[in-house]
Amino acid sequence: MVQKTEEDRTSNFNLAVEEFLKLTRENISPKELSEYERLILLEGIEVLNNLEREVEKLDDSFFPLDIFFKIEDIVRNYQIELERAGINANEIEVTLKRIKKKLLEKNPLGCVSQENEGYLLTHSSDVSSIRNLLSCPYEHAEICTTVSKLKKRDIFQPSKKKIHLGLIFNPKGAISWFSKDVGSFRKKGRRVLNPENEKFRCSSLKEALNKQNGERIEAWIDAKANIPIGIIILDECQTEAASELSQLHKIPVIFNSHFFDNSDLFCEKIAGSF
Repeated sequence: MVQKTEEDRTSNFNLAVEEFLKLTRENISPKELSEYERLILLEGIEVLNNLEREVEKLDDSFFPLDIFFKIEDIVRNYQIELERAGINANEIEVTLKRIKKKLLEKNPLGCVSQENEGYLLTHSSDVSSIRNLLSCPYEHAEICTTVSKLKKRDIFQPSKKKIHLGLIFNPKGAISWFSKDVGSFRKKGRRVLNPENEKFRCSSLKEALNKQNGERIEAWIDAKANIPIGIIILDECQTEAASELSQLHKIPVIFNSHFFDNSDLFCEKIAGSF
């Protein structure tokens, strides 16, 4: 996991850049300025080398999205701060590119997310329903999904049952788009839209985003024709069930500890179990 020290040192780097910018406005010799710049770069390289080692430790079969987003933010911060300071830092730029490449390769959702401007489709339900869906014997299994970047828990929450896990799909496989959650039912494996919701139908993800009419955007996908690209844990008590389904169906487990009430306890638990 990304150590707190890396975040602290990133804050220190930001302060050092701020100080450097102050010095450029003062009557300081080029030699002194150059020496301060050298120290900034040495600090930056050390932090980023540590960060790169953290990326290499990430488990792509049990992947922490919260850590992924945190590292993305740190990398973005370094790029912004160096550009703001006008510091020529080839070695840091090379390291940042290498970290971004490794981070994307480690993330089982990375390429799909990148191709869809960060968006993914998530179908959330209880363990029993998810298990049945993954083993569905029928020709079609059209399901409702929520469009999300999975940075926050913006998933569909049914009123009649608990949510334990979610199946993540590539948006490219969607067969219908809607600008909000809509009422529908399934008949012989196919979804049927309630007529009054036809006005919310869209032709693409882009149109649905432009016309968003509620908290979430809905998309339908056939789970028989599209293999999930991830199983996301939505209830920390169902970690073992997620792991079991992952091994059975060869689908990576994803989690974002910020989704849970006791994220620290969850992180301690998985650190000792996986």
